[in-house]
Amino acid sequence: MTRAVFAITVGLCLTGIVGGCGGPKPADPASGVADRAVTPKPPGIGTSVAGTGAVPTHAQVMAQSAQMWPEYTLTCAGVPFTLGVDEGDGHGTIRYISTTDGRFITPDGVHVGSDYRAVMTASGGRAAIAERGWGYYVELPSGWCAAFAQGPGLADGELRPDATVGWVFQRIGYGAPPATQPGQEK
Repeated sequence: MTRAVFAITVGLCLTGIVGGCGGPKPADPASGVADRAVTPKPPGIGTSVAGTGAVPTHAQVMAQSAQMWPEYTLTCAGVPFTLGVDEGDGHGTIRYISTTDGRFITPDGVHVGSDYRAVMTASGGRAAIAERGWGYYVELPSGWCAAFAQGPGLADGELRPDATVGWVFQRIGYGAPPATQPGQEK
């Protein structure tokens, strides 16, 4: 086996091990039809960004009010994701992941464009939590959260029943499973 083939094989294996992208490819974008069957499997919260294929943007992503992380981008099955990575922990731990692409559907059936009523149903009746300066979010049973922005402060007034999901995300401590340090996985 040549070194190039070995490197590619190892890279693909590592991507699978750390929860890299997978799932079917989306429909042809030229058709104009969104394929709701897209089921990418982005890397999990609390895992290392190493080996995922994510690319640093040299910008920051706001993961919650007053919390910024170095931003990485990653495309899984044609769906773009934004990652917030803790570069200072020595492991490159993913602390936040989100997408604004409506083709990604959470295991709860929620996607960008779902309305607040549908999200409440999917969440088992959980109400939105207002986080000033960041937006509203509803924790879903799957560990994903549906996020909404309303008004100049992003979480102004009571969330309207017809408000639509602007992005879905996971972050450490909010719906996602607790982080484990590399080497401590179960």
